Amino acid sequence: MNGFIVKVTAYHGKPVTIGEFLVRASVSKDTPLVDSDVVNDFERRDAIVDLTRGVNNSVYDVDNLIEEFETKWKCSVNYNTDIKITNDGINVHEFDIFAPSWSEAQSAQSVVHELSNRLCDWCKGFPGGR
Repeated sequence: MNGFIVKVTAYHGKPVTIGEFLVRASVSKDTPLVDSDVVNDFERRDAIVDLTRGVNNSVYDVDNLIEEFETKWKCSVNYNTDIKITNDGINVHEFDIFAPSWSEAQSAQSVVHELSNRLCDWCKGFPGGR
């Protein structure tokens, strides 16, 4: 499989101390995308396609998507699409939703699910979602 994996993680619960570090439980979702499904790539932002509007040069890049998501959910998302993380040779693009953490796993899972769907829609040529 060529393509890449979109990994979204959010944190929940009270922090616990492990060694010298405070850590929280997390939920995550890994979504593999094959090349044939990818229209917009995080690494290539010069020509963003919006299939809904029939536009080949949209300005709605992943930074705009994350900013909109952070405003809606009043959270912060950490990501760097330039970092090369691989899983068996497949690039993994990681997005960590870290502030705030949610009190329950179900709430964190809802946020993970929404951001994952939005990112995958963006990659498939639907920057504004489906």
